[in-house]
Amino acid sequence: MEKFEPKFTITNAINNSLAQIERVRGFLRLGYVKNKSSDLVKAEIIRLLKDYNVYTITYDNGKEFADHYGVNAVLESKSYFCHPYSAWERGSN
Repeated sequence: MEKFEPKFTITNAINNSLAQIERVRGFLRLGYVKNKSSDLVKAEIIRLLKDYNVYTITYDNGKEFADHYGVNAVLESKSYFCHPYSAWERGSN
């Protein structure tokens, strides 16, 4: 398993797609969820990132990311949220 420090940005784009972007290298992982429920989003984030050493994840301020504590427990990561209407704090997108 490759060791690097990803700072993933999670965004909810069109059609319930989920993008994780490693900011240093621009590495992209894409996923899809049927709806924006926090259980489905949590499961998809874990599925996409479980093979990586994830240290931090920066989220949008949406209800779909309400279970970020569950993601942190599985991935052993820390969660950060950007301030409302401050998209530049996400870095990549």
